[in-house]
Amino acid sequence: MTQGLAIAWGWFLLAGFAVRPKPVTEEAFCLAREKLSLRFWRGLWKLLCARYEERFGRAMLWKGLRVLALDGSEVDVPNVPANVTFFTRPRTQNGESKSPQGRLIAVCSVLTGFCVDFTFISRRFSEHLALRHLIRNLRALDLVLMDRGFFSLCRHPSHSASERAFPAARTIRR
Repeated sequence: MTQGLAIAWGWFLLAGFAVRPKPVTEEAFCLAREKLSLRFWRGLWKLLCARYEERFGRAMLWKGLRVLALDGSEVDVPNVPANVTFFTRPRTQNGESKSPQGRLIAVCSVLTGFCVDFTFISRRFSEHLALRHLIRNLRALDLVLMDRGFFSLCRHPSHSASERAFPAARTIRR
């Protein structure tokens, strides 16, 4: 088949069709990516998660529980006016930081390292608000480990809704 295509392309060149295909540039990929909606990226994320769990779901389990860890981190974002307005620049002892920062909160499998869910918010919003968003996507047999920066399920404002889904949730102190 490859030989056939090469011969056919040779005939086109002999017939005067000297149109040479241009290689795809990185810029073309960037421009195409900009046209993709947030809905597309969310759909792609859900598809990737579903495929990962089909293949490696059993590796994420410990005694029948999906063991997850939830944690947040500050992330520098590009220093452009729109990001400065939305994310804000953190203040330090030397004044305002050079670049704005967002807050990335992720839920990852402890056993495989796979990121099950995440959210990226402005520093103006607390991690607890992100937790309220992420907790909706947890399952009945998820064991979620959180550090002291997060409220436990028993203290979280959305506890009444999550209490039915997580009746065995308890606060564990170190």
